[in-house]
Parts: sequence; C-alpha cells; structure tokens
Amino acid sequence: MQPIPEYLRDRYKDKNKGNFGLFLNKFIHLDDKYKVPIQAYNQFKDTFKQMSSYVSGFLTYRQFDQSNVCESFIRAGYEKIVITARLSSPLIVGLGESHPSETGIFLDHNMGIPYIPASSIKGVVRLAHTIGLLKDDQGMWLQETAMKSLYDFDPKKQDLMLENDKTHIPAMFGRSEKKESSKGGIIFLDAYPADVPRLKVDIMNPHYGEYYSGKEDRGPTDDQMPVPIKFLVVDKGAEFVFRALVKTDKTSQRADLAALCRKALRNAVTEEGIGAKTALGYGRFDIVKWEEPDFIRAKMDEERRESKELAEKKRLDVMSEEERLVEEIHHLGGDSQAISGLVKRCFASTSDAAVFRVLRERLQELGQWKPSGSKQRKQGMKERNDKIEQFIAGRND
Repeated sequence: MQPIPEYLRDRYKDKNKGNFGLFLNKFIHLDDKYKVPIQAYNQFKDTFKQMSSYVSGFLTYRQFDQSNVCESFIRAGYEKIVITARLSSPLIVGLGESHPSETGIFLDHNMGIPYIPASSIKGVVRLAHTIGLLKDDQGMWLQETAMKSLYDFDPKKQDLMLENDKTHIPAMFGRSEKKESSKGGIIFLDAYPADVPRLKVDIMNPHYGEYYSGKEDRGPTDDQMPVPIKFLVVDKGAEFVFRALVKTDKTSQRADLAALCRKALRNAVTEEGIGAKTALGYGRFDIVKWEEPDFIRAKMDEERRESKELAEKKRLDVMSEEERLVEEIHHLGGDSQAISGLVKRCFASTSDAAVFRVLRERLQELGQWKPSGSKQRKQGMKERNDKIEQFIAGRND
C-alpha cells in the first residue's frame, strides 16, 4: 500500500517524469506492518532509471551554473580548483538520513539526483589534509620527534596537535573558537555527477541483531538470525565534478592554499573516500582530469568566442569607415584576391590620403607593391599604384 490519498496516487501515474526524491520519500509502498518490503528496492532503482532522461537537462544546467559561479569568483580574486573524478567503487552519501526504510541517500531537493554536499567534502578534505601533516613527502609516517619539531602540541595533552598557522588548518578551513573565530580561505561547492548516474541496490547483512539491539543478554553468537538490509548506492563508473574556490593573497601564507587544497582534495577522493562505509572501500574515485568536463569546456570556449566577437563588433561599430579600413589593412595578408578586394573598397569608400599611405606601406611590407609577374599583371599593379599615389597626393579627380 501507499500511505497517501488516492487522488494523489492517481496524479502520479506517469513515473517517467518528476522528482525521484519525492517518489522515494513520499510515494513508496509499505507492507501491512508499515515497513518497506525488501523487494521494493528494485522498484526504486527502476523508477530512477525511468526518470533519468527527464532530469538530465536540469543536471546539465546545474553544472553550467556552478561553472559560471566559479568564473565570477575568479574575477573577484579567487583561484578555481576543479576535479572530474570517476567512481571506482559504489558511493553512498546520507545513509543515516531519515527514511521509512531506515536507510537514506542524499538527493538534490529540486532534481532528485544523488550529489555530495559541500559540507561532506569539506570534512573529508580537512581529514585528508590533517593526515597529510603526519606524513613526509614520500608518504611515510613521521616520527614523533619530527612532528614535535614541525608542529605545536597541547602542553597538557602531549598527543593533541594544535591547529594553528603551522598546520594551515585555520587559513584553509577557518577557526571556530569563541576568542579567535575566523573564516577559512577555501569555498567548497556541492559535487554533482557529470551525467545522471546509475543506482544500484546494495545489501548489508548484520548477523548479530539480537546482540546489537540488546534484546537478550547474550553475546554475538552464530545462532542468531541474519537480517538483510538493502540500500541504494551510486554505482561505480559515475563521474562527479568537484569544485573549490581559493582566495588568493600573494602577501601572506594564503598564497600556498591552492596547492594545499589540491593535494588534500586529491587524497580525499582517491584515498580517504567520501560518504558512508568508506572503511569497506566505498566512495573511492579515480581522477579523470584536473579541469571541467568536456561539455562544460566546449560551452565555455563557445561563450568566450561569442563574447570576443561581440566586443569586436561593438569596437568596429563606433569606428569611422576610414578607421575600419586602416584596421583591415593592418591585418591584410598576402592573398592576391583579398588584396584586390580591399584596394577596390578603399578606392570606392574614401579619399583620405592617410588611409592610402597605410595601404602603400602594407603592400610594400607584403612585397606586393613592385609590379611583377606577367605583362598584364605588371600593367594592372602599375595602374593600381599610380591611383594610390594620386590619392596620397590629393589628386583623385
């Protein structure tokens, strides 16, 4: 059964369109005990697949929006860091989210697409950076004496490293102490898939349910009944785009933040893992490229080209005919037809001696002033040059 009014069920017959997040949280079927039946998960996966083509365009818009936000921050003095990474293992973010099935997944509120919240990325990047502090350049763990010489430790708790300027943690992620609160120099954006990913039904099978629930005063014995629990994951192979913005400041230690962020972000996605069950290998990525996906780059190149063409058009629109002719003369190449066409335009459009002086100089630079070639060609070039000289001398009647 579906615990919703009948008129709402009737309106939601077309499962090829709509928000999968709404379906997963509001329109699921329950058994007579108001539990999500275990076989319902295949329906979840199939419904998401049916809705994929409908939301694909919205996902593309979101990628463009994020890319444009980054471009605007670049103009404000930030440096953009982008990683396109491919899942090498399943990903589950939001497993502990509230849901009737008791297993959740983070879905974008508007699109119903799995994504990785910026807060989750920031937390893993901070962890990766902190772990990196304890290793040398070769990735080997530092000895205690080396760590003591590099960083400051709490006088009372000798094993507690202080998060100060030596660790770069406050500059990167901010400081939340009441006396010394500050904002970090890195902005993380939500990570969305480059295209609609595949969902997969995964399973965990706790063997000691009675022990964990405390129903019986007994240990984790093998005679207890396993309870299979299914949950949705993003299948491996999906590509996600991670974006971060770093405030650049060459006069302080913030100048190092971009390099530190790149290193920590790389380690976070490839080594530490993102989301739940990372200890079992979930949430690992392989880096595809340190730049935007190809469809974003193509769109950005097209927008830059259009913007450049528009700016050039505006510049030419405010120029006089003589100024435009001089501009074209300066860009003139050695093609004989182009030369002939531009010369004819000059003869028909202006009598300004300055234009013809520039034309003569350009023809001399191109080796096209001295008559050469066949007798007919020499005669034509001579007549052209004589006419140019007349315009220069002001005798164009």
